[in-house]
Amino acid sequence: LMMNVTAASQGDELDRIGRAYASDLHDFGTFVDSPAETDELRALHEATDAAGKAIGTFAMEVSPELNGNLKRWRDLYRSLPHDEAAS
Repeated sequence: LMMNVTAASQGDELDRIGRAYASDLHDFGTFVDSPAETDELRALHEATDAAGKAIGTFAMEVSPELNGNLKRWRDLYRSLPHDEAAS
């Protein structure tokens, strides 16, 4: 679905990039299949995962209300004024 949306909305740009960099695609394909790329992707995933966990932990320490109290958030939403003037 996302590939179709991208192709439909940015197809001309993708074609331009394809023409400009076609000569590099073989080398790029070889790199993507290499152990070096696998290691790079693994390191990126591990760093992103660690950052997400650290941010989540910090956010919950700073703002405990973020810690999954859905009822509290619903009650807060319901307590807000709902007329357009107050909004």
